[in-house]
Amino acid sequence: MGTLTELAAEALLFALAAMLAAALWWGRGDTRTLAVGLAGGAGAAASALATLAVKSVVTEERPCTAVPGVHALAECPPMGDWSFPSNHSGIAAALATAVVLASYAARRIWLCVLAAASAVVVAMLRVVSGVHYPHDVAAGLVFGASIAVAVAIVLTPVTAHLLRRVGLGGAVPAGEPRY
Repeated sequence: MGTLTELAAEALLFALAAMLAAALWWGRGDTRTLAVGLAGGAGAAASALATLAVKSVVTEERPCTAVPGVHALAECPPMGDWSFPSNHSGIAAALATAVVLASYAARRIWLCVLAAASAVVVAMLRVVSGVHYPHDVAAGLVFGASIAVAVAIVLTPVTAHLLRRVGLGGAVPAGEPRY
């Protein structure tokens, strides 16, 4: 069982996934909203893999092992589980970005703000826990959001096409691109 900070960070990641599911549910009648939300969600998985790859190259020790006197509120991960960039922050930012991409067009600005704030809180909890430096979580946030946007740009046309092929989503409004 983890500490309160660990549990809160994990709970917020689940909440972000639930926000994305809600955004997709509310946008189920719009192929473009569904496509960009699903593609952005795929960006969260891509972010998780990419941050792990970068960690294996950078190999920065965590503050709970590298800085004498740091008291970690969470269990300090073992050596070899590197600090930079923060995987939790990257996933949180990627999920929040997917929520924003799927919610903004539907004018659910409150959900966009809630998702962005949740990602920032996840990042802050990782620093407060003593398992990441501030630059780890800042890089994770930028990395995760960037990857989610890049994956959404690449996959949205394909996803929209597949959704229409299986009969999901609605008609493309006049003047919108037909992916």
